[in-house]
This record gives sequence, C-alpha cells and structure tokens, in this order.
Amino acid sequence: MSILLREATKADLALLKRWDSYEHTPPDPEEGWNWEEQLGAPSPGRRQVIAELDGRPLGFIQLLDLSLHESGYWEHLERPAGHASIDIWIGEVEDLNKGYGREMMRQAIAVLFADPAIHTILIDPQIENEGAIRFYRRLGFQFIEEREIWDEDVLIHALTRQTYEKGPNP
Repeated sequence: MSILLREATKADLALLKRWDSYEHTPPDPEEGWNWEEQLGAPSPGRRQVIAELDGRPLGFIQLLDLSLHESGYWEHLERPAGHASIDIWIGEVEDLNKGYGREMMRQAIAVLFADPAIHTILIDPQIENEGAIRFYRRLGFQFIEEREIWDEDVLIHALTRQTYEKGPNP
C-alpha cells in the first residue's frame, strides 16, 4: 500500500463535492466547505490535502494550526498556540475499513508534529460515532471533554507530542 499526500487543488472540486454528498463523510461545517473559494487559496495555518492510493484519490485531510487559522469552529479554545486539528475522511465507501484511514492519520500526525511549535492535535468525532472514537483512541488520542459545537454533540480528543513520541506511533 502506497498512500501519498498532495495538496488539494481546484481540479479536485468535483471529486470533493461528490465525496461531500456521501452519508459516511462528516457533515459540512456551519457555512459549508465552500470548496470553490478554499481550494488553492492560501490560508495561514491551513493545508487541505488529497490522499492518493497508488495514484488514485482516496480521501481528504484538512490540517489546521489553530493559532494561525481563523477557524470559528475551534473558537472556544481561543486558538491556543501549539494546537492543531485534523479533519479526515475516506471518499468512497468501498475504501472504508481497509487500514487506509490509519495510514492517512499516521502521515497527517507526522506532518503536524514535524513543526516543533505544535504540541497537541485535536479531533472532534460526533458523540454517536463510536467507530471513529475507537479509531482515534487506538491512535493515542485521549478524551478531553464533551462539547456542543454548531448544534453537534462532539467528544474532543487530544494527542500530545509527548504521547506520540512515547510510541508506538500511529
């Protein structure tokens, strides 16, 4: 299995809109993803990438440095220095439960912790998404708190650099 991450571009617009319409992908943020505006537009502290499996688009990852990116979603944290977040999903349902998400997360976590300023990565699975919660906990994320964000009940989890470096790494 060879999964590579590349920057998402406007050429990915139709693909992302299709993936976004699927039931198994996370709901849009409050205002929607606004793919037409976001793709290829520089934004401090935000990277949007496509994961490819042997050259075939497999999933989407958004990496945010919360101290730099103006994300209304995480505003309850007051964008603390050293915190990042990951949004991730597999595009096609037939690619679920094959280990691809784990490899995508492993690479995303490594990218974020390559920045010495990042010490904590946050994720926010919906409270009823037990599969995602188990997945993140196997990767070393630890429960922090339950929150209601944009009318969704989520469980905030964190992976610290210290936990990550103790291994086994995801």
